[in-house]
Amino acid sequence: MLHRSEIKAQAKGKIKGRVLAVFFALLVAGIISQAGTILFGIGVFITMPAISVGLCIYSLSIWRHDEFEFSHIFEGFNNLGRNIGGVLLVAIFTSLWSLLFIIPGIIMALAYSMTSYIMADTDCTAGEAIRTSKAITKGYRGEIFVMVLSFFGWAILGVFTAGLVFIYAAPFITVSYAGLYDELKKNAIANSIWDI
Repeated sequence: MLHRSEIKAQAKGKIKGRVLAVFFALLVAGIISQAGTILFGIGVFITMPAISVGLCIYSLSIWRHDEFEFSHIFEGFNNLGRNIGGVLLVAIFTSLWSLLFIIPGIIMALAYSMTSYIMADTDCTAGEAIRTSKAITKGYRGEIFVMVLSFFGWAILGVFTAGLVFIYAAPFITVSYAGLYDELKKNAIANSIWDI
């Protein structure tokens, strides 16, 4: 499995020369999610889960094939019921674990963190995606947590640049997470953990 520094280095290479295209796609996805919430009150339950899975499809296509097909963002509206169920169940489970204390909530958030990618990548059910996410992240949740923390500096820079740094940081982080998922998947298959 590639180290997080190697994943991030490859992600930088993937978006080189295409940062604005990826940022624009992420911006449109964010606007659609928010518009669904503000205008129809359905964003949290329909638009946001669909866009979440669509962004996983989009970022995986960049990571794997150097494809920057904008329409991938909307593919999360396919199999909509499954995608809504998966994203909402993860939110509910994480919230319930967090009620026990913050640490269990963080651990389980990391365990469930690959659910949307799995739904983007397979035809499995929401429940299968959640179980598989827990399985493929087992033993690697510390690494995932450190990778999440490694992007914290970008958030600090965002404060001092009025958010302008996110024009680069958002595409970089998004594609890095797609690479992390792909590495976890390869590792799980190699170790006979992937069972979908």
